[in-house]
Amino acid sequence: MPRSTIAHSSLAFSPCGIAGASVPHAIFTPAAIALPSIARGARVACGTDAPAIPHGRNAKELIALVERGMTPLQAIRAATTVAAELIDVDDRGRLEEGLLADIIAVDGNPLDDITATERVPFVMKGGTVYHRPDGV
Repeated sequence: MPRSTIAHSSLAFSPCGIAGASVPHAIFTPAAIALPSIARGARVACGTDAPAIPHGRNAKELIALVERGMTPLQAIRAATTVAAELIDVDDRGRLEEGLLADIIAVDGNPLDDITATERVPFVMKGGTVYHRPDGV
């Protein structure tokens, strides 16, 4: 059975997340469409070029994916392993020796509460740790 792919990207979707959809004020795929698609195995990837989510606020997209039926783990994978697979790169998307990786620390367990991904006290990029200036 062929698998569908849903990528939240301004290049691929209308403002409501489905090509050709006519709902003018929706930003993401409506749950009525997303839930069955996810249940059938649609591959969903988070993106950084969607105008609905400003750069640096990617956690909002993870929250929206969970609100539309994904588990927190599926949403995290949509931002990491699945995103890398769908853009056909194999040097990122996983924590593994020799691969490119930026790591975030979150306040809480995102598998229990996906909104924990909004609370990031530090980022590690290229082996250097960057703390939030406000200490949060």
